[in-house]
Amino acid sequence: MKAPAPPPAPDPVATAKAQTDSNVKTSTTQQQLNMVDQSNPYGTQSYSQTGTWADGTPKFSMTTAFSPQEQAKQEQQWEFDNLTNQLGINQTKKLTGILDTPFKLDNAATEGRLMELGRKRLDPILQERNAALESKLYNQGVMPGTEAYTRAMRADTEGQNDAYNQLLLGGRAMANTELQAERNQPINEITALMSGG
Repeated sequence: MKAPAPPPAPDPVATAKAQTDSNVKTSTTQQQLNMVDQSNPYGTQSYSQTGTWADGTPKFSMTTAFSPQEQAKQEQQWEFDNLTNQLGINQTKKLTGILDTPFKLDNAATEGRLMELGRKRLDPILQERNAALESKLYNQGVMPGTEAYTRAMRADTEGQNDAYNQLLLGGRAMANTELQAERNQPINEITALMSGG
């Protein structure tokens, strides 16, 4: 008895083509199973076949649409964005004149105003202290022309100078801070507009 002849070896090209066709069909079916039209209060998402690829597999497109309420909100947001962007652009154009000018504190005018305020407020207080010191020195027997009197009055004068120096330094610092804030205010407003603040 003779053994049956073995079956012929499979054709590798035909096997590869069959496997590829099977993979394409599986992928296409899986894709179509996953493309489920959706609808919710915010809108819809739908799929439609728009043709085929060169190998014959179907080609799809997905369309997303807002609900009427969400579309109205989106249009409002776009309008708001356009308005704030235009406002920001208009305000930015105004900065050209501001930023072209170097930042400078007018010390003479600032100090003049501070000295005017100081004379109204500090001078009466300093004069009272000076009179009180002179009276105290007289009561202690310390007379003008003596070394003790000269030292005491010099210390009083230095205290008065220190009070005015403190007024000028503090006032200039405050004026500088206010001037910087005034200069930066338009920039801060534009930055807030551009960031949606």
